[in-house]
Amino acid sequence: MQDHRPFDPGPRKLRALAHPLRVRMIGLLRTEGPATATTLAKRLGESTGATSYHLRQLAAYGLIEEDPERHGHGRERWWRSASASPRFGVSTLEVVLHAEPAGEYRLDLTPDRLKALTEEIETVVERYRDEPGVTSDDTREVIVGVQAFPRHTPAGS
Repeated sequence: MQDHRPFDPGPRKLRALAHPLRVRMIGLLRTEGPATATTLAKRLGESTGATSYHLRQLAAYGLIEEDPERHGHGRERWWRSASASPRFGVSTLEVVLHAEPAGEYRLDLTPDRLKALTEEIETVVERYRDEPGVTSDDTREVIVGVQAFPRHTPAGS
């Protein structure tokens, strides 16, 4: 059974997420469900060798796991996300970014509500940017990234 607790890898294991292909693969496994290296390679326009290698790296760090409910042909292996939503809390990121928990959220929004959400997020970010004199010895520059886009739904879903 899949563990639906947030995954907190610790500072040492964050390097597993440093490769953009790995982040994309985790995203697909979390949103689209279990897949093989071949399936992911086709979806991402990559070679099966590359996706297979990165899947093994992600598994070594506990971000994904083999799916025991699916059995492939020959050496084919099915993989699934090890957690429902990777959220990295203070215990993980304080050394790296001094950040509070961050994560990924799925919402059902109309275009107007998406626009309102984006504007509200921008207002909050600007409020923090405009605070004068809020620095100390442990202040670090932080990049805040927000993406909101329609989720791809495979044909026939």
